[in-house]
Amino acid sequence: MKEKEINIKEIKYVFFDLDGTLLNSEKKISQLSLTTINKLKTLGIEVSIATGRPYYFVPNEIRIVDPKIPVVSCNSALVYDPVKNKVISVSHITNKLTKEIYDVLIKNNGVFLIYTIDKILMCKDEKKHHESKWFNIINNINNNLDQKDQVEIISIDTSELFDITKYNVIKFLIIYSEIPKENYCSIENKINKMDEVYIVRSQNEVFDIMPKGLTKGDGLQILHNKGIIDLEKTLVFGDAENDLSMFQKAKWSVAMGNAQEKVKESAIFITDSNNNEGIYNFFNKLFENN
Repeated sequence: MKEKEINIKEIKYVFFDLDGTLLNSEKKISQLSLTTINKLKTLGIEVSIATGRPYYFVPNEIRIVDPKIPVVSCNSALVYDPVKNKVISVSHITNKLTKEIYDVLIKNNGVFLIYTIDKILMCKDEKKHHESKWFNIINNINNNLDQKDQVEIISIDTSELFDITKYNVIKFLIIYSEIPKENYCSIENKINKMDEVYIVRSQNEVFDIMPKGLTKGDGLQILHNKGIIDLEKTLVFGDAENDLSMFQKAKWSVAMGNAQEKVKESAIFITDSNNNEGIYNFFNKLFENN
């Protein structure tokens, strides 16, 4: 930990990022992390999730954590109340801007995912990109879900005409590791010139295109404004660029040991990595000190 004291009694709300934070490299929540979460609940602390993924694509994780306060998902484009099984806040990219972004991506041979309010579109030129590691990962995750939880996934061949404006698009996820560097640099340059969206990285090999004003931190602010949480009593955990906005909003922030350097520099505390029980170790020290 950095040199700053915190008393467990001051914490009333804890939000965990998923990938690289609550999930280890096997995409699982460790037993020690789960034990920690359950102990926090016995102390009257509300625990939830703040993720770049849409809530409908992490049903198992939500069930395991079992939050009684809303989940911030898709970097706050979808804020979901698991108790009422209801989306309480939704924002999407305008149809006009969606079309502009889509055109930029297909002109630059992009390989990308599109998240809508309830579907995932997998987009690539079938003639140029026969395989996609990321598409395979998404399909495998979906196939391993219970049938009632499986998401509708639509494959789009971007070499053919397609009307993307018939969907309410929440975000684009660009798999830049699967396209030539000059292409993804061109995509970045063009997107950065668009006033209404921004680029943010949540994992290696990919970046998100999101509407401006939609970050995980904005999701926390929405919950604060609704009186659901108090940011002055909130602790957040993260490891990637898209977690920085949470660090700016919440009173306390914890960077995982595997976090990017700029994330560690922005955090109040640093713990061990997601593969080395960083969440358990942080709270174990906190319990001992208090």
